[in-house]
Amino acid sequence: MDLAFTTEQEALRTRVRALLQRDCTPQQIRTSWNTPTGRSHERWKALASVGVTGLTVPEEFGGWGLDETWLVLVMEEAGRAALPEALGSVLVAAALLADAGSDAERQKWLPQIAAGEAIVVASVPAPPWVDDAHVADLILLTEGTQLHAVAPAAAELVPQPALDPSRRRFLVQSNLNARSCVAVWADRELALAADRATLAEAAQLVGTAAKLVELARDYSTEPERSSTAADGGPTAGRQLANAEAKTEQARSALYRAARAVAADVDSRSGDVDAAHVLAVQAAHLAAQGALQIHEALGAAEEHDLHLWLRRAVMAPAVSRS
Repeated sequence: MDLAFTTEQEALRTRVRALLQRDCTPQQIRTSWNTPTGRSHERWKALASVGVTGLTVPEEFGGWGLDETWLVLVMEEAGRAALPEALGSVLVAAALLADAGSDAERQKWLPQIAAGEAIVVASVPAPPWVDDAHVADLILLTEGTQLHAVAPAAAELVPQPALDPSRRRFLVQSNLNARSCVAVWADRELALAADRATLAEAAQLVGTAAKLVELARDYSTEPERSSTAADGGPTAGRQLANAEAKTEQARSALYRAARAVAADVDSRSGDVDAAHVLAVQAAHLAAQGALQIHEALGAAEEHDLHLWLRRAVMAPAVSRS
């Protein structure tokens, strides 16, 4: 399987990375922790301006209509930047609406999602908690084989504790009924929705792991840290090398899984699960290596390293049940 990306895909990766380096700095992230929503409307509009929010929206509704090979590139950059916004949930939700929504729902929501004017988030397939439900205009929930669309005003949003202050997660309690049901799926359609959500999470974790390796490598090669004692010793060096190798392994598995989902091959779900497991392992190894390299400095919560450490430690699995 060819894992190379096209010139257009690499150009999008470069544009998204440059945008996030400008609009999603560690200082901007920390500042957002103390705001009511923890989110930046300006950053979201900037992402929309380069087509990111419309990535999975069909062209007829103002989006790009692109497949999962594009999705993982964008989500990997989101992980590298510790993007607070639940971009993956929005991209998955847009694909769900495109696949299963009624004509009226698609006409109403998909153009707004692509333009960055509406936020639709999804919990797929089963967990009752949803990221960024507090800023959503619509929430998609799964109950059994049914997909429900719920207005936040019609639900009770119960904030959930999170190690990462950027993650705003809510238990969504709502009376799901025939009126809120927008689709009834077959098992294969449910599996595809789960694969997309798992793939997006894995890509973000690969980006997180890569950033932690980069931070540790940069810190250990600073001139004033030339001795092994100053960078955690030879054991830390080996751990960092292992983390770097595991991150590359996870990235290769991620790209393979993205192509499997895009082509809808029989091994799709297994490839996605394998990529997710490797991404979690890479994030954990990178966090351990980065902490050991930074020694006492890494223990200080004020250090920017913690923006990615928290993401790596949480490393949530996406339930398929």
